[in-house]
Amino acid sequence: MTLKEVTVIVIGGQSAQPPAQSAAELAFVLPCGHSLSEHKEATDDLVNQVINVKPQTSATRTEYREVMECRNSKELVQRVTAIAKDRGPINRLDIIDHGAGGTIRMGDTKPLFAAHPALEAELDGKATAMELAPALSDVAQVRLLGCCTAMKGDGANGRTYGRMLVLQLARLFSGHRVVYATLDRIVPQDFDEEASMKPASEARLLYSSQTALDHAPPTPEERSYRLFGFVPR
Repeated sequence: MTLKEVTVIVIGGQSAQPPAQSAAELAFVLPCGHSLSEHKEATDDLVNQVINVKPQTSATRTEYREVMECRNSKELVQRVTAIAKDRGPINRLDIIDHGAGGTIRMGDTKPLFAAHPALEAELDGKATAMELAPALSDVAQVRLLGCCTAMKGDGANGRTYGRMLVLQLARLFSGHRVVYATLDRIVPQDFDEEASMKPASEARLLYSSQTALDHAPPTPEERSYRLFGFVPR
């Protein structure tokens, strides 16, 4: 039976012996002022501490929700595809792992998605996005819930990493699907006991591909004074 709402929340994990970082990755400093290597590795269970919840499944007559851990992009695609085949198209896909301006990882896959302002047509993870797309409903939300994934960073001709990330992914997913990224670091208090981001945190943190059509990510000052009303829609 196809249920009305299908939600999948994916927590990034790592293999027992994660692959060594390449020289290029170690040298890649992200625009928000730190590199992924400066985060604690997921082997210390940091990501699970953020939401304080273990993988779980729940189902009612109108909703199916699964919280799971994935170690890489291949596992992510396989498991999300299997859920969609069994339960119906996914309405909301949350990806929770380490992030920075214009990028998010998934376990051993560093990055899972990343925008390149100097190469507008390119996106790290393009193949993964295209493989995930058939599993999504026509009005799905894909939410990149790492730290600062919508962070503003100077790119070629004034473009920004976070804005390009949500716009590029939305184009790949196509239709009425909306991609969200975060405007600040995430903390445990942003999530409820079922691993969903709380409404107040959504309003404060999320920046959508719809908003990105007209507005670059706001600065901290703009967010403080609520100049643009960057509330998810």
